[in-house]
Amino acid sequence: MVLIQTATGAFCVDSTEVTVKHYDTWLSSSPKLPQLDDPECGWKASGTYLPRTSEGTCGPEHFDPKNKPDHPVVCVDWCDARQYCKGVGKRLCGAVEGGGPIGFDQPKTWDVDELTYACSGGGKRIYPHGNSPDEKACVGDLYDGVDDGEMDNALPVKSAIGCEGGLPGLHDMVGNVWEWQNSCNTLGIAQEQMCGAHGGSFWDDQSSLVCTSMYKGFTRKLDGKNIGFRCCADALP
Repeated sequence: MVLIQTATGAFCVDSTEVTVKHYDTWLSSSPKLPQLDDPECGWKASGTYLPRTSEGTCGPEHFDPKNKPDHPVVCVDWCDARQYCKGVGKRLCGAVEGGGPIGFDQPKTWDVDELTYACSGGGKRIYPHGNSPDEKACVGDLYDGVDDGEMDNALPVKSAIGCEGGLPGLHDMVGNVWEWQNSCNTLGIAQEQMCGAHGGSFWDDQSSLVCTSMYKGFTRKLDGKNIGFRCCADALP
């Protein structure tokens, strides 16, 4: 993790998106499923934390610990991400002040959102790599110079060497995969509630590869090959 100092305190953020290897190691510990009375994730009480391999955009090639250990784990829903972070002693990234959830409709500015703060170096940058757009810096739609459409996929973490920042040691803060964060609404049943994701993916153009990028169209139960996550944690005293 990378220590992030703010004017009012500090927090830590994973240096990369959680990888297939990280996630597989956690699965090997046989993590317990949520309880039915869990207001956010009780609907998974009889489910699984295994990444999906046969629905939507997800196939078996997207969770391959033997051959793709350094790819970001994808095809996981919001509850999978929440439980992984909790299970390894961390939490889903949320508010700069206190690390808790962010209001779903609250603007994710650098002084509000941990991921935006880290990506922008405390509001100093538009992109993690600086203030000028660069299609070759981070893994977006045209990173490889080709619009691959539905055939495109995430790359191993740290593949885009120009995408380090907004602080040293942070990688892929935009692009590669959208990252679940602790910002959901409370409309309807829990699994249908909308949750925010940060930073854009390999399918997105430069307009989504900015530090303030936020997508609000994913339900809590959604999974896809372009959605992953990283964790945050409180800084030790």
